[in-house]
Amino acid sequence: MLHLTPTAGTALNAWHDALVAGIALAAGAAWLRRAGRPNLLEWLILAMLALGALYVAVSPVRLTALYAFRTLYEPAVLLLAIIVLARTRGLPPRLIGLSATTFVSSATLAALFVWPQVYLLGFRYLNSYYTNPGQRLHWSYLANGINQPRGIGTLTSPNELGAVLAVALILLAVPNLIRLPGWARTWLFVACALGLFLSFSRSGMLAALVGLVVLAFLARDHWPRIGRPVGLRARRLASFAAPLLVGLALMTWVFNTSGAPKLVQETVAGTEPSAQGRPASVRQGVSVVLSNPLGLGLGTAGPKAARFGEQSGPNRILTETWYLVYAIQVGIFGLALLVATALVILAGLWRSRASPLSRAAIAMGVGLGAGALFIPIIDEPTVFTPLWTFCALALAAASERVPAEAPATVARAPGSSPAQAAGPSPAQPTQRAPG
Repeated sequence: MLHLTPTAGTALNAWHDALVAGIALAAGAAWLRRAGRPNLLEWLILAMLALGALYVAVSPVRLTALYAFRTLYEPAVLLLAIIVLARTRGLPPRLIGLSATTFVSSATLAALFVWPQVYLLGFRYLNSYYTNPGQRLHWSYLANGINQPRGIGTLTSPNELGAVLAVALILLAVPNLIRLPGWARTWLFVACALGLFLSFSRSGMLAALVGLVVLAFLARDHWPRIGRPVGLRARRLASFAAPLLVGLALMTWVFNTSGAPKLVQETVAGTEPSAQGRPASVRQGVSVVLSNPLGLGLGTAGPKAARFGEQSGPNRILTETWYLVYAIQVGIFGLALLVATALVILAGLWRSRASPLSRAAIAMGVGLGAGALFIPIIDEPTVFTPLWTFCALALAAASERVPAEAPATVARAPGSSPAQAAGPSPAQPTQRAPG
């Protein structure tokens, strides 16, 4: 595997940008042909893009700023494009199911590859392909007290894998979203859960836990049916129990052999190094935001600030809370604009929460938002793009269902009943007079 420079690695992924650009151009053309003004969500996204462009212009690190703009705002462009295209041309019938199935399939492959990556390839794999020549393995691939490499699967970091698998677990937990038998979804769920555990990503585990709790709350109308499994055969119960028992056995083995008890104990006690440094990191981030309420420009904070070497060294601002990383770059107003956009999206999803995808999108947003309090991993393209995409698909599907579900208004003569005004029932056809 080639050790590409950051610029070469970014250029290699330009196909993704070209794909989004093509979708955006198609949406722009459809938008110009459409009569009417943008709605509130569209105005907010356009304002975010304009503000982001302004903070590219004022940034002292232009190349890093352009990369940060692409990472932060390309998913928002995709959301806007999907909504516009769906409104003008409609959603393909199988698009939502195929999107969820494709994401879960790729996440499951990443989770399955974790096992040979950790137990067969070991540290040699990470040192060969994820470490520059002459340098030591980055600390993010290690965990305090853990005697084995952290799982990354087919991705580039343990926390990125954790966030991706958290999204996959939420999609698998939603009924009627992925068209697979229940036992098959259970096996996939266990595979993704084991991959998440082997990543030792606490932010990913928190995102998954919070997302699944939110999902359970949104699906509370299904609880009575879950509590009365009438007519289930013993063979069907065994088919669900088998993957759960296998997963529990493997997780117990990994927990006892990897040194995880020490990590859990030190994390709870607050003596684990990253946990110890988090309060100071938060204080530093808040101090920078209060000292620079208008922001410092894109690319000036967070791990990505050192990507192209424009701002490396002791003066780089590092804080592990993603919201502070974002506010340092675009200021308090920019953060407030993002929060307003998220609330408008959440309100639209809440109104259509009867939809399986809307429930999944709400759970993803809340879960990943909770994880972003501790690790700035949410804006990775493999995490941020699916989040905005599934939100867009859910909002677009909800807007298509509104006119179909609206009750028809029928004029009736004075004194007639609603049933008479509605006409004959399909089950009772009209009788024609003879002749």
